[in-house]
Amino acid sequence: LLKTLATLGKEDIMKKSVLVIDNDLNTCRELKSALEDEETEVYYVPSPNEALRVFMKWSFCLVIMDTQLPECNGCEVLRMMRQAKAIPILVLSAKVDVASEQKYCELELMST
Repeated sequence: LLKTLATLGKEDIMKKSVLVIDNDLNTCRELKSALEDEETEVYYVPSPNEALRVFMKWSFCLVIMDTQLPECNGCEVLRMMRQAKAIPILVLSAKVDVASEQKYCELELMST
């Protein structure tokens, strides 16, 4: 099971923490399995609103997010994160068109 953010304590923050924002549980499990080790904790948040709340409250060394989220515009979430903190954000998306690529560039993000 994925560790819930409700149980996040100060001892966990001493580790490198990665925030994954995606509503696909399988993708989150794969990322957690690939990235988590003794020094790195991976936390999963499915909703953009909850993700913003967690992002503002805790410190993360990396954010990995899907921009194709229900409930909101992924670029707007990215914009708010960029304005709040200067940390790396890796964008995962199955659909990247020219317009999306331009938006990511405006936000100083790189998509591949």
